[in-house]
Amino acid sequence: MWAKFVIIFALLYIFTVVQNSFLAHFSIFGAVPNMVLIFYFIIAFTEKPNRYIMGLFSAITAGLLLDISTSSLIGPSVLILTISLFLLKKVLRILWDRTGKYEAVYFCMLFSAMLFYYWFCSNMVFFLFEPGSANFSLDWTFWASLLYNLAVAFIMFFIFNKISISKDPDRQLKLL
Repeated sequence: MWAKFVIIFALLYIFTVVQNSFLAHFSIFGAVPNMVLIFYFIIAFTEKPNRYIMGLFSAITAGLLLDISTSSLIGPSVLILTISLFLLKKVLRILWDRTGKYEAVYFCMLFSAMLFYYWFCSNMVFFLFEPGSANFSLDWTFWASLLYNLAVAFIMFFIFNKISISKDPDRQLKLL
């Protein structure tokens, strides 16, 4: 059980380093994929709707790493991601479909909503504490960031599903 927490922390740390050093050279309209948010969301989305342990740990860890690497304030991202976790779990309880038929559609819709929520809340924090750095315009940079992050998140979600299915061989179609 503790090994999962260590692996999640290590992957989030690696994604933070990769995001801030390597992926900064692959920007589209000034947008860079936020690997930390993507990985946090995949963990929160794939965890069962009535479980919170891994999602809460990843929200706190991802929030701290985002705050350390992107802003001068420590804590806003932790709060934003923790609230988004509880909202996501509430929505997933409503949408829970055990067949997994619409899982990719739900993932894309909820990830886009979470990314918009994170963008809005981050700008609100900047508006309150550093008024000159808030940017509420829905310009090309915002839409490029949304599409770029969504494309990378969908690819990572597909890879994560392939890895988790290969570890769970009992995911067979049961007719009766």
